[in-house]
Amino acid sequence: PPTSRSGVGCRRTERPSGSSFRLTAPPPPPRTPPASLILEGGAARGARLETGEEIRADRVILAAGLKLGGLDNLPQELPPPAPMRGGVLMLGRDAEAPFVTRLCRSPDMTFLQPRAEGRLVVGVIRLPGDDRPFADAGSIAAILQAAFRAAPAARALPFLEAAWGVRPFLDGAGPVAAASRQAAGLIYSVGYGSSGYLRAPLW
Repeated sequence: PPTSRSGVGCRRTERPSGSSFRLTAPPPPPRTPPASLILEGGAARGARLETGEEIRADRVILAAGLKLGGLDNLPQELPPPAPMRGGVLMLGRDAEAPFVTRLCRSPDMTFLQPRAEGRLVVGVIRLPGDDRPFADAGSIAAILQAAFRAAPAARALPFLEAAWGVRPFLDGAGPVAAASRQAAGLIYSVGYGSSGYLRAPLW
């Protein structure tokens, strides 16, 4: 596909509502994951990779996601990471006679969000402890049933796609974006889940 100077490509995709364009980025270069934190004199001084190579630094930002629990030599001050699988559905909508014109949220936390490109985003489902990165039939059915209760007219809309993924949470805690209390030079950026860093406490 054609690629801009920024390295982002553009390809045409066919959907029931017609042609559309989707931006795609080139795959990132292969990376060797870290195996352990380097601690010297009570301070973080870098990371040791699985190959044995050491990368030294005055400060270390730890943003390991679900791999946080697999790193060695970490201070014991955070709960272990826990996966949460979730997803949303994309439905087509009638732009000339839309029945949802703004974000709607039902008492059971189902939401319907119209998008300018002619889609209706419906969600969301969250499955704690589940790290399977795909959309299963039962979860899709649960989202659709909740959407139909909130907006019965959604039954007539075309189904376009499902967007699914796994996000890391900290077991029994909120996200953390702060410096370590036990190791100088170590900064945590972990456990954001689906809410992002805005809910991270200030230590």
